[in-house]
Amino acid sequence: MNSSSLSKLLQSNQIRNSSYLYLDLSQYQICDHKSLLLAQSLVASKSLYDLNLKFSINNKISLQGAQNIFTGLIYCQNLSKLSIDLKNQNIDDKIAPILGNGLTLIQNLQFLNIDLRHNKITDQGVADLINGFSSFLKLKTLDIDLSYNSLTDKGAFNLGQSLKSILNLQKLTLYLQANQIGDLGVKNISEIIEFSKNLKNVTLILDRNQITHLGINYLAQSLKQNSNLKSFTIYLQENKLDSTCIPDLSDGLANCYNLSDLGVYLNFNNITNEGAICLAAGILQIKNLKNLELHLMFNQIDKVGLNELGQFLRQLDYLIRLDFSINKISSNNTQNFKRIVKKMKRLTNCRIETD
Repeated sequence: MNSSSLSKLLQSNQIRNSSYLYLDLSQYQICDHKSLLLAQSLVASKSLYDLNLKFSINNKISLQGAQNIFTGLIYCQNLSKLSIDLKNQNIDDKIAPILGNGLTLIQNLQFLNIDLRHNKITDQGVADLINGFSSFLKLKTLDIDLSYNSLTDKGAFNLGQSLKSILNLQKLTLYLQANQIGDLGVKNISEIIEFSKNLKNVTLILDRNQITHLGINYLAQSLKQNSNLKSFTIYLQENKLDSTCIPDLSDGLANCYNLSDLGVYLNFNNITNEGAICLAAGILQIKNLKNLELHLMFNQIDKVGLNELGQFLRQLDYLIRLDFSINKISSNNTQNFKRIVKKMKRLTNCRIETD
């Protein structure tokens, strides 16, 4: 759409008088001048409570553009909920601190969702981005996507140090897939769970990193330290995991006494029969569990393991999703297992395709 239509949109009374605003700018090119218009529009939105900003992947927000936008947001003193989509914007370590400084000046935020995937943020950029997050006194929900950037264990350390200092944080979703995070990085991220005593709901997406059994040990130790955790989802797909990590993971989960919702994604690893059975046995020890998702696609489970797993799974009447696709199982070996899962009334999605 053309420049004049964007100007009319940003100067409309609809924006100025809204308490909730979903502003989809993906059809526009947001140059520095247009980002200034956006800032002026936000400054005029005195009653804005909930803002959802979406930019086009073709915008490539500049240094000046970022400064303009976040200058405008600072004046939204009633803003409690903010979602901002900045994926594929070529955001680097120069722009990251501007974003961070701007965010931390919005003092009344209770909910923050920021999408920064597919950018050029390194360990230093993450440090600058979240350095002031401990000043969020009211923030309860944080959803931050840093997938497909250039983070190592040092970046994970920076994340852990800052995020565990958000005193009232209750719900955290952290996307870190396709970076270069190893076991020490998992240790630092896991400390968020250990030290944030108000955390009740955690989702960690750590797919396609460099995590081994040592990282799982660190994670398990932190899980044991948070008795308030009620919902936990862990994505560990395409790492360097085998069955040696499962006893630690099972032990950590079994000690989460108040856990009611659990999702475990271990697809594309090297889990054998022994590991899968150990995991199921550990989950069985979680007495208050009400909803379970278990994903073990592309591992090393064979017909013997599948039959033994069936005996454990039939006791998990809270299992709602299950995926054992593409293991060492032929279609002839699945019939007994299928008979078992058919009796599980809450199981809405079950995949055991053989190839």
